[in-house]
Amino acid sequence: MSKPVVIISQCLTGAVCRWDALQLDACLYESLQAHFTLIPFCPELALGLGCPRPTIRLIRKFFNTETSDNIELVQPQTGRVLTANMDALCESFLRSHPADGYILKYKSPSCGLTNVKVYMGAQSKEICGFESGRFAAAVRRLYPNAPAIDDFRLAQPGAIEEFVERVSKYKR
Repeated sequence: MSKPVVIISQCLTGAVCRWDALQLDACLYESLQAHFTLIPFCPELALGLGCPRPTIRLIRKFFNTETSDNIELVQPQTGRVLTANMDALCESFLRSHPADGYILKYKSPSCGLTNVKVYMGAQSKEICGFESGRFAAAVRRLYPNAPAIDDFRLAQPGAIEEFVERVSKYKR
């Protein structure tokens, strides 16, 4: 039987793709290769933002509603609104790369499953909430039952074993 396919945030593989061009340790990636066929993906690089690159952030468009479609993805330094292009890219990638699970980067404005800061505006330092990053939101919208976890939670005792079990069960 083939190993389950898992999409993993490319920065977690040790690749130099983060906004600040820092390289993360690849130990997690290497330990997971025994369990999964891993497909690295960085939505920000795929969108052509480069590395290093100006930061991106989530901002609230209007303040009379709390819905997730009220959130924009912007690049404050350039003034670019990336929401529509990022959402289209994420949906296209996810539909063309079926997977049994997802391992995503904690707090990332593209890949964060939870706890991604939402700012009052592109230049504001004031936080007005927390959401999922755009890629993580697309995963949840398109594949709501697929196992997904971030690197922070995966570092907890027993989490890898539990995630392997969840992914294997989902694959079956």
